[in-house]
Amino acid sequence: MTATAIQQLRTGAQRNPTRHTLKDLADFFGVPAGCFVDSAAAERTKAEMDLLAAVRDRDVRKTALRTDGLSVDSLKMLSTVIEQARKLEGLTTEVPTQELDLDD
Repeated sequence: MTATAIQQLRTGAQRNPTRHTLKDLADFFGVPAGCFVDSAAAERTKAEMDLLAAVRDRDVRKTALRTDGLSVDSLKMLSTVIEQARKLEGLTTEVPTQELDLDD
């Protein structure tokens, strides 16, 4: 894929990329090609990327791994504490509308 072809897509001069172009872009960015044409696939890909970005943080990873083996009640309690901390720090408390199932 040439720089000119990418520029044409970015500026709208070329509005209908071929399947081959979509596959090349998907391969380059490491995402499924469907995320360019299917809003549900795009949302899932974004959710997965957001999750990966969060897990890259060492403290987030450490906290998440420490929950392994806790009871459902303990996990619910921790979730409540985390939501309260997010409110106190002015962070969003919204949970993604769709569950992210990484086993697919």
